[in-house]
Amino acid sequence: MSGIQAKTAALTYGTLAQREQLLVTSLAYDLSSAGVISSDTAKGIDKKATHMLEVRKEGINAAMQE
Repeated sequence: MSGIQAKTAALTYGTLAQREQLLVTSLAYDLSSAGVISSDTAKGIDKKATHMLEVRKEGINAAMQE
C-alpha cells in the first residue's frame, strides 16, 4: 500500500471510529434515559468508548506521520 493509500485508509478508519464512539455513547445514554441501565453504567460506557477512540487516534496519527 502506498503512502497516500495508507493515509487515506487511516483517515477513513478515524472517521468510522468517531462514528462508532458517538453511536455507542448515544445508545448508552438512551438506555439510561429509558431506565434499562443506570446512569453510572452509561457514564462508564462513555468513558471506555472515549478512551478507545483516543487509542485509535494515536494509531492514526502514527500512520499519518509515516
